Amino acid sequence: MLGRYTDPNSALPYFDNLFWFGDGIVKSGDWLFINTGSGTPGSTKASNGLNDIFSLYWGRPTTLFAETSIAPILFRVDAVSVLTQPTNQPQLLETQKP
Repeated sequence: MLGRYTDPNSALPYFDNLFWFGDGIVKSGDWLFINTGSGTPGSTKASNGLNDIFSLYWGRPTTLFAETSIAPILFRVDAVSVLTQPTNQPQLLETQKP
């Protein structure tokens, strides 16, 4: 997520500027590189042969971190609750004219 620094260790998020990682497994010691431009996601083994290096792409048309007041914000969602989808109700049918 993108935000603007308010203090050295604080930032306020910008509206509608969130990068979604998608599904995957990242182990301790793995690296994630998020490129703000376009590209094809991929992974490779680290030089130690144990860990993975993941390259992800946000697909933004401009550089996002050129201004030093822009803060990258990383957070984790531990639990999500999604409400039950409502069922479709019978619809009124157009009456036929005689």
